[in-house]
Amino acid sequence: MSNTIQAGTWSVEPTRSTAAFSVRNMIFKTVHGRFPIVSAEVSVGADGVPRSVTATLDAAGFSTDHAKRDTHVRGQDFLHTDAHPELTFRSTAVVPQEPGTWLVKGRLTLREVTSEVHLTVRAEQNGDDTAEVVATTVLDRRAAGLGYGPSFLVGRKVAVQLDLTLHRSSEHSV
Repeated sequence: MSNTIQAGTWSVEPTRSTAAFSVRNMIFKTVHGRFPIVSAEVSVGADGVPRSVTATLDAAGFSTDHAKRDTHVRGQDFLHTDAHPELTFRSTAVVPQEPGTWLVKGRLTLREVTSEVHLTVRAEQNGDDTAEVVATTVLDRRAAGLGYGPSFLVGRKVAVQLDLTLHRSSEHSV
């Protein structure tokens, strides 16, 4: 595996990728869950640095494997998935860190609220047209528009980890 990514347009393989999160619940318990990934695309320049990153998650597919909680979170108090079925991310800047690692700054839109998000991203290319990417961040759920409930019932900070398998399109130019 290489620590650089070749130039081109890279798209997510949703069935081999996950968008997971964890949040404290009632002070002492951590709840883990996930969102299905609808799409994600990374455009990489000739220098091996991503130029743009976009992603869409399926809010209605939110799951913690607890039916009652999942129904509540999909409802109007939190995600309101009937009116807002997707979460979207669009990068605003990509800052190279060390080889194969970037700070991706961007905007997350959730329930028509757009908030600033910074992701730490590490990518490794496998072969010519496949890459494995891990992106992490910590979201402030209130800043992201999810203000329901006191912080001792539902933690304010949400840890997010994206584990993605990307494939480069057959057209390798950007």
